[in-house]
Amino acid sequence: MIRKLYILFCLAFVVVTATAQTDRQYIRRGNAAFAAKKYGEAETNYRKALAANGENAIAAYDLGCALQAQHKDSLAIQNYTLATKNEVNSSRKASAFHNLGTVYQGKKEYEKKPSMPTKKCTAKQSETCQRTLQSDPVYASSEATTAKQQAKQTATEERQKNDKNTKK
Repeated sequence: MIRKLYILFCLAFVVVTATAQTDRQYIRRGNAAFAAKKYGEAETNYRKALAANGENAIAAYDLGCALQAQHKDSLAIQNYTLATKNEVNSSRKASAFHNLGTVYQGKKEYEKKPSMPTKKCTAKQSETCQRTLQSDPVYASSEATTAKQQAKQTATEERQKNDKNTKK
């Protein structure tokens, strides 16, 4: 009796796992539909991928592309924004920011811009922090330049202070 229940349980588990779709499988299906210019079908698959894994930045980005192709710009903006928040790869994050810009440009909303995360460096960590900011294209912006200038100014002030102290 126990053996039959065990076999039944194993079969049920195999059937459930075999029919369960992963987010990557939905993304692949969506990519195939997008390539065939079936944007509605692609949108459906990307939404299923996000339902399976709400943190999947690739699914959010791809959904934004499908929505943008259907001229659903407001929804595309939401998904590109989600992609920029969840993406860890800097080049894919840059692509999401780029697409956000193209949507805003298409809507002629030139004053709007994607909100870039800001990073600030303290005087202690300025050298390491600056190298990190410079190596990441997402953060290599005017804020990084300003932070670099502030770090140089702080270092110059500290050197001047040390020079005054050594002369006394």
